[in-house]
Amino acid sequence: MGLRRWFGVRMAVAVAGVLWVLPLPLRGAAAKTAQITATAGAGGTTNPAGVVKVAVPSSTTFSIRPDSGYAIASVVVDGANKGAIASYTFVVKNTQAHTLKATFRSLSPTVPTGLSARALGASEMSVDWVAVVGATAYDLQVDGALVTGVSKPYIHQGLAPGSSHTYQVRACNGYGASAWSPQITQLTSPVRKLDAYVYSDLAQDLVARAAFFSFAQAKGIGRIYLEAGGLVQTAPAALADFIAAAQVNGIAVSLLTGDATWSLSGHHGEALTVANAAASFAAELKVAGKPAPEAIQFDVEPYLLPSWDTDLQGTANQYLDLLAELHGALQGKLALTVAIPFWFDLYEVTRAGQKRPLSEWVIDATDGTVMMDYRDTAAQIVDLATTELVYASQQGRPLTVAVDLQCGSSEPTYITFCEEGETAMRSELAAAQPALEAYQAFAGYAIFYYEAWAALPAPALAPSTLNALHPRALQRHGQAKGPTSK
Repeated sequence: MGLRRWFGVRMAVAVAGVLWVLPLPLRGAAAKTAQITATAGAGGTTNPAGVVKVAVPSSTTFSIRPDSGYAIASVVVDGANKGAIASYTFVVKNTQAHTLKATFRSLSPTVPTGLSARALGASEMSVDWVAVVGATAYDLQVDGALVTGVSKPYIHQGLAPGSSHTYQVRACNGYGASAWSPQITQLTSPVRKLDAYVYSDLAQDLVARAAFFSFAQAKGIGRIYLEAGGLVQTAPAALADFIAAAQVNGIAVSLLTGDATWSLSGHHGEALTVANAAASFAAELKVAGKPAPEAIQFDVEPYLLPSWDTDLQGTANQYLDLLAELHGALQGKLALTVAIPFWFDLYEVTRAGQKRPLSEWVIDATDGTVMMDYRDTAAQIVDLATTELVYASQQGRPLTVAVDLQCGSSEPTYITFCEEGETAMRSELAAAQPALEAYQAFAGYAIFYYEAWAALPAPALAPSTLNALHPRALQRHGQAKGPTSK
């Protein structure tokens, strides 16, 4: 063996003539250790946990265990995310401290987002939300009452018109339920009374008047456009008596008149004569403290004239001149409304150096518009009315959407609700109403026309018979014509 010598706490060993000096541990000195701090978030534990001291050198394994209903979300070791691992082994070579932080995620679904409620007319609400991954069902708080196990969308039925309802939703699965979403509130659509075009002489025919009032009460008619341009001059007392009776029955009266030839400058005087007579009639009733008509609707159809095809710009401008003259004559005395087809927005008319859709010119020139939206499905009704409703809303003008119930026409069946009947018509109008109500201008629905409505579900009259009874009503089917691209 080599020579050994002791030098304090060192031992010197001579081996093959070389002296090696080796340190010796002091008697009673502490062993070296390192500190590992393990923490766990809600939903699980680590083992070991807390502050753990380990020998240097050593290897120590920490296990990560989720509670029931939870899964490992992440394990962060010394600031580095190791992922959703179930264990981690520290290989300790020095006294440097280490950390392990475990987080967990609930296997219960997350809170649904995007909760919304949409009125489906006056008595139903469609409640929907964004689907939650992992959810197998949903619970709703509907007006404070718990409804369990529902799917999306949820249809809330049997509601009162114009009523307010509250909703919250939570997602559920086999592990539990999420927290409730924020509460929302929504109103069902109000019940709107219907307008109706009337061509019968309700002023002088008392039997027809009584039948109409009975029908109007049963059908919810709140306003009529009564063809009465001539009656203003020939039977003003009878017309005033009818307007008073209509008010008692909760029905507003708007006078109705018009002729296609009035569009042309040479015939403007005829229209103005009727307008002035109607204005004087209304003014006299107001002075006497009696019910008066609320407006006069000029149903002038320039597109029925031959010049519409040969000189559109000239004919349209003469028509717009007429509206300006009528508005000037009636302003402050009687409101001016007009009926237009849904396709007026497809015709660009140049006026005063501006080129704009004819529908815009007309809306600007009058106090209100009835658009003949002659289709028999909610989707088509909304689609055709949208352009005009957007513009009328921007201008602060009311726009009423009219649909057709006339039978016996040669027009396509999708023009009228004659074939489907009143129940189908009301169903489609209710379906369309929420979308139309989104526009401030929407003033309700008008039915064209009372006499055809009252005849349902009787067999359709032949066109010749309709023409004999109501020539103006039959002519109104011209509103369905026009460009087919819309």
